[in-house]
Amino acid sequence: MVGVEFELAVGLSQDPEPGVAGGRFSLPDRAFDLVIQVVAQGFTPRPGESFRKILGVTPAAPYPTFVLHLTPDPVDAGVPREIHASYTVEGQPVGFAVRYVAVARQPAAGPAAPALDSPATGVNFPVPTAARGADLTVVIRRQPGAPGTLLWTFESRHPLALPDHAIETSIGEAPQDYTLRLMNQVNQNQDAAYELLVGHGRLIGQLMPDEFWQLLAEATQRSPRPTVLFMSEDPFVPWELAIPDEPITAEPIPSEPIAAAPAASPFLGALAVVGRWVQPLQNKKRPALPPPSQIRVDAAAVVSGVYTQGAPRLEQAEAEAAEILADLAGDLGVRASKIGATRAEVLQCLGGNPAAANLLHFSLHGSFDRAGGEDGLLLVDGNFLLPDQVRGVNLSGRPFVFLNACQVGQGTELLGAYAGMAAAFLFAGASAVIAPLWSIDDKVAHTIARSFYTEALRAGEPVAAAELLRRERAKFVSNAQSATFVAYQFFGHPEMTLSLGRAAAPPLPPPPPPPAA
Repeated sequence: MVGVEFELAVGLSQDPEPGVAGGRFSLPDRAFDLVIQVVAQGFTPRPGESFRKILGVTPAAPYPTFVLHLTPDPVDAGVPREIHASYTVEGQPVGFAVRYVAVARQPAAGPAAPALDSPATGVNFPVPTAARGADLTVVIRRQPGAPGTLLWTFESRHPLALPDHAIETSIGEAPQDYTLRLMNQVNQNQDAAYELLVGHGRLIGQLMPDEFWQLLAEATQRSPRPTVLFMSEDPFVPWELAIPDEPITAEPIPSEPIAAAPAASPFLGALAVVGRWVQPLQNKKRPALPPPSQIRVDAAAVVSGVYTQGAPRLEQAEAEAAEILADLAGDLGVRASKIGATRAEVLQCLGGNPAAANLLHFSLHGSFDRAGGEDGLLLVDGNFLLPDQVRGVNLSGRPFVFLNACQVGQGTELLGAYAGMAAAFLFAGASAVIAPLWSIDDKVAHTIARSFYTEALRAGEPVAAAELLRRERAKFVSNAQSATFVAYQFFGHPEMTLSLGRAAAPPLPPPPPPPAA
């Protein structure tokens, strides 16, 4: 009831509680700190209590908990309110739990109902034991019942001055209209996109809380090229394009010529190594948390074809696919496959035939259609590979996916959930996805893709996929460069690297026939 304090217990339990999703929490046989961040808008904690708590987990005491004493505020009485808890270990998100509370304006007649009147839901995941968390992890949730209101919380593998409560911002009630406007404007102003994107970047940067930029500045002092992971329930805003009000400086990395430093690209995605991830739906285990930090490529598939009707031919994309396939064949032998861009062949490939691929590359036409009819990858047989079809596939091998096709990085929302082609691949089981937000220049896209695989798979030292995209974004400093350099979003761990498996030996020739009698 409004104004009446109740207790909320948060932590780990030895046995699954009724209504709590997921299996048992897999605990390592070592001590670690579990950080729990509670988001409870519309509730006030008891003085001296914090929404953020660090619990020590040890083999002797593996199931710690703590108690919050919350008092419902007199707002939206009678409307269910959400209490959300995020669990983080060593800077990496490992799970979350959600519970809904109905707050009454006055006591009900008869026996008092329990304060928490619905089962808790959430997702439980194994605690990471090796991979590092990002320098800064940003968790963005939407406030139920308040369209456009975002709730920001932060984590880090460094001891940064993290807020102990959610920071509230607004992006308006129709952010999907903004995303479509951005895409259309860039598509129509490819020869003068720099000032356009700087204008959008400044707007996006101003919509972000000051606390984000303060934490990024702190992280930059510890790591000149900080890694940032956005885990967002909002599918619309491209935070990678944000521009801070005040410059955030970083030392140039050795691979960048010093002469390029004065003309630095101002976008967040060029200043920091940025990845994004889609939060799993309640009770679901995809996309998995935390996102993987390494992918071993043992088999690969390249999807392409020649458009003969209904769409212009993409000669640069054809060359791109042929060159990437030849390189991968040199790396993997017969485990590098060419897949024709027809619906039957592509669906067979996604289903694991001819072989489950750890890397999927698409060089095709793409389209974003909010109505859904012509949305996704346009195939050479005239069909579209729709996001909903991809979501219906169970990808084996947790592949890395590069969608080199126009507009397929656009996010959208279906039934209140994050959707779009990139999200569809993540829900189907992909470990990471690269996809552009708007129409891309075929020649520049060809060059970016070739360079990406050369550096990601064959460099002397592993280079993170997100860092390679950051280097491409850093080239966009004026209208002399194509907006394709900043078009790509990376869905994955910002420190994720690719490694090659051994080349498959060619099949042995059949034995000679036995000698005649």
